[in-house]
Amino acid sequence: LQALLKETDGPLLLGGKSMGGRVAAMLGGGNSLPGRVLGICCFGYPFHPTGKPDTDWRLTPLEEAKRPVRILQGDRDPFGNKAEIDEISLPKTVSLIYLEDGNHDFGPRGKSPATLDGNIALSAKSVREFVDGLTG
Repeated sequence: LQALLKETDGPLLLGGKSMGGRVAAMLGGGNSLPGRVLGICCFGYPFHPTGKPDTDWRLTPLEEAKRPVRILQGDRDPFGNKAEIDEISLPKTVSLIYLEDGNHDFGPRGKSPATLDGNIALSAKSVREFVDGLTG
């Protein structure tokens, strides 16, 4: 992060895919987070170990984040699907967008009307809207 801050001016988002999103959320909870970091984007957040929703959930990074968080999550992601996530409470600073029939890689099943390209496009649009909301 420090190297990136030296290479660019202006506002930044932290983000990552899967564990990278979790790490971004962890960084977002740090007390030394630069003010230029406006938010955090997590693409396929690993809420719990794959297929094990009965274990401890990885909510602490989301709860401790000092910036708004946007999560893009396949609605059938084995690390936290829509039915499972709908049963928990997330902090008000976390917004969650589900991707139709998406798995952890956002890809839908073959019979689905959704497409991988469509889910990726929806993710990009959602991040743009998130940024617009942060920068006013």
